[in-house]
Amino acid sequence: MPAAIIAVWIFLTHAELVDEVYLPRPDTMWDRVVTLRAELWEAILTSGSMILIGTLSGGLAGIFVGLLFGFSRVARDLFEFTLDVIRPVPIFALIPIFILWFGIGRTPQIALVALGVFLILSFTTIEAVRNVARIHVLAAMTCGADRLAIYRTVVVPSILPQILLGVRFGFIAAWGLDVAAEFSGSVHGLGFFMIVRGQYLDTAGVSVAVLIYCSMAIIVDRGLRFLSRRLFPWSPRGGHEDLAGEILGGRG
Repeated sequence: MPAAIIAVWIFLTHAELVDEVYLPRPDTMWDRVVTLRAELWEAILTSGSMILIGTLSGGLAGIFVGLLFGFSRVARDLFEFTLDVIRPVPIFALIPIFILWFGIGRTPQIALVALGVFLILSFTTIEAVRNVARIHVLAAMTCGADRLAIYRTVVVPSILPQILLGVRFGFIAAWGLDVAAEFSGSVHGLGFFMIVRGQYLDTAGVSVAVLIYCSMAIIVDRGLRFLSRRLFPWSPRGGHEDLAGEILGGRG
């Protein structure tokens, strides 16, 4: 399928059936990569570092809160309602507030990414803890394990595949949040690069930035999926085969 799409793209652009303002030629895009490689490399490093910092900080905080809610009923009763109120709020609606709080620059962008990833990982971790098999917990209690030992030896190992899945979703969301944040006020990064090229009506340059975003997101997601399969081959979330997919999809 990707090969067919590329073939159609090449045909339409080289036959001049579509204006380059709407769909640039592949060779034109490659020319932008060569001529603007210094700017692109700087933009990639800037956006990549902001996404990484935001995802790590927000992800670690989300996992910690999820584990805390699962371990402490008091923490859950005190703060879960607040989290439930914040979660439905569109993250993009908070961009003006973040700009007012942190000004223009990298800080509001990192904060936006961190908040989005935090909400995803906290929800994922909370639900993962709630769905731990009851029989495993009861078996540990029968063997004399206390609450902390049960959490350390039963709950945490059981939820690791779901947490890694949440990390994948968090990274996917982080790319979109970074673009939105850079569009709303930035002088660095791939989003800013797209704004500048758009002002010159450089569709090829904008398309190159979009493809870079897509490529980076796919590489990270595939890497995390590979890591999940290596670490948790016993889990449907991380194993080499999805049982439901095999049953429903079949192999003929």
